[in-house]
Amino acid sequence: MISDSTTKKALARALRSGGDFAEIYVEDRASNSLRLEDSKIERASSGREVGAGIRLRVE
Repeated sequence: MISDSTTKKALARALRSGGDFAEIYVEDRASNSLRLEDSKIERASSGREVGAGIRLRVE
């Protein structure tokens, strides 16, 4: 996960660039899938998506 100090630095820099509002969002999503044919597993898969971003509003 992102440390508090990194979060604070990123938000401060975003606001210094002229933004009126800034927020950080983080996503960590896992998925699993099974494909069945005639009650038999034909395919199994799993995945994970991780990402982060900064939203900045400038008026």
